[in-house]
Amino acid sequence: MGLFFILGFCGQAFATYSISYIYVQHRAYEDPAKGVNRLYFQIKDGENFVRNDLLTSVKLFNPSNNALKLPDLTFYPHDYGVRGEYNANMGQYTYDGVVHDESGYSGNIDVKKLVKGTYRLVATYNGFKIETACNFNGLVNLPVIDDKSIKASMDPKGNLFCTWKVPNSAFYLTEANPALAVSARAIIDVYNGETAVAYVQPFVPFHMGQAFFPARIVELIKTELGGNTYKFRVQLRTNDNNNRTFSDYVDITTVLNP
Repeated sequence: MGLFFILGFCGQAFATYSISYIYVQHRAYEDPAKGVNRLYFQIKDGENFVRNDLLTSVKLFNPSNNALKLPDLTFYPHDYGVRGEYNANMGQYTYDGVVHDESGYSGNIDVKKLVKGTYRLVATYNGFKIETACNFNGLVNLPVIDDKSIKASMDPKGNLFCTWKVPNSAFYLTEANPALAVSARAIIDVYNGETAVAYVQPFVPFHMGQAFFPARIVELIKTELGGNTYKFRVQLRTNDNNNRTFSDYVDITTVLNP
């Protein structure tokens, strides 16, 4: 992904804005009709995420330098989350235990199919022009996890275990493409009523089919993330962030609060 800095001087104010992260991505769901192409990017002022929506223009150009329509770009001033991963070499999970607070812009790209190549984003934020580019390495036909295969349970110590069935097509895909870098995310989205307020998402190996949330993380979910409803789903992804699939949600509120 590219990174382009713009320095602006206005009176005594000195602003440094950058697009610090970006991807274009194809997403697929259990319902094929819900598939979309997605743009996501983050803007920082120096080392800090911006918290105000001061974006006045944005254009995304495809590899042929044609502008694409972005009909529903939305700003998220706070994106709270806890991250973790399964270390296959050590055979254990690690969670940072920190509630990250980021911001970003996200929206659908009004195009039937993303083509392989470099996409360029040009935006104006708070009067300053910022620009960057990112690569789309091509569509990958990732399988989608069936939500009916998802199971969640707690042990007496308060640890949460989630399992799901990995379809055979996942194994065929990686056997046919050994250089393909893929992984899975086991995602708990935290809701306050109908509003998503935070997430917890460890990375796990693509073929593993299970995730472990230790008691301290379960307690953090219930006491520090500001929600009252907990929904679980599985995301399969290419590690270049160009392709993702999502299972439907499974409500695990009564599992966490029996």
